[in-house]
Amino acid sequence: MGIENVQANTAMADPNRMGGTAPKGNRGKRKRSEKDEMARQKLHGRLMDWYLQEREKQAPNRFQMAIDEDFYDGLQWSEEDMQEMMDRGQAPLVFNQIKPTINWLLGTERRTRIDGKVLPREEDDEEGAEVKSKLLKYLSDVNRTPFSRSQGFKKQVVAGLGWMEDGISTDPTKELLVSREVDWRQVYHDSSGKSMDINEDGRYLFRWQFTDLDIAQALIPDHEGALASAAVDDNQVGLDEDDVYYLGERVNNASGGDFSSVRRGMTGTGKNHGRERVKLIECWYRMPVACKVCRSDDAEA
Repeated sequence: MGIENVQANTAMADPNRMGGTAPKGNRGKRKRSEKDEMARQKLHGRLMDWYLQEREKQAPNRFQMAIDEDFYDGLQWSEEDMQEMMDRGQAPLVFNQIKPTINWLLGTERRTRIDGKVLPREEDDEEGAEVKSKLLKYLSDVNRTPFSRSQGFKKQVVAGLGWMEDGISTDPTKELLVSREVDWRQVYHDSSGKSMDINEDGRYLFRWQFTDLDIAQALIPDHEGALASAAVDDNQVGLDEDDVYYLGERVNNASGGDFSSVRRGMTGTGKNHGRERVKLIECWYRMPVACKVCRSDDAEA
């Protein structure tokens, strides 16, 4: 099983652009191109099905995770209970006993931070191990890894799930190896996997985020038109997602309640400042492939 990355885009090639009679030398190439395009469309549909299934399947759990974050922030009354209390002339006070306990755990993690150290396996490995230890320290400093790790730990303690990303940056102005925290709201994992390590039996991992339209078009210049058609006003960002909550209630058009004031609070104002954003989805997935594996004769069974 190999892991492959794909950038999913709903825009596909226009079949009308391939009309007309092609020269004999290009007919085979065109047929292969059409076949590849059909395969890409099929794969894209399959990945989007997985994404939508996970969004629906994980919605109840993520709802509870959002409530946990609200309780930590002191939002422990529902709107109905608050209104009932005020109708009786009582103030819906909150004596937050959860936050100090969690903050004690967070402080313990910060006080016990340690730097990575590579130990030699043999006596002649000491010099190499020392160099690797210094490299880990350098990467930790330039990426501010302890702060990102603490942020991920906080999400894990409060909501129950935290993510860290270790990868390679394509930005030539930044360090090649990066380590940063990723919000759990922007990640969907394979919920069918049973192992604690997603690399063991996880089939896919989705990560998404809203990006400014001009930035997205600069990243994917071949699909400027499709990105423009998929862009939404900044005031609408996130309102169609199943993991945007306020006081334990889902904030979207299907909520059935009047959350106009909440939306204004989330977006700053109710006015359009001309900032358009588009949702980009990244998927890491596994596909079965037949391949040859080389193994030395002296390898252990």
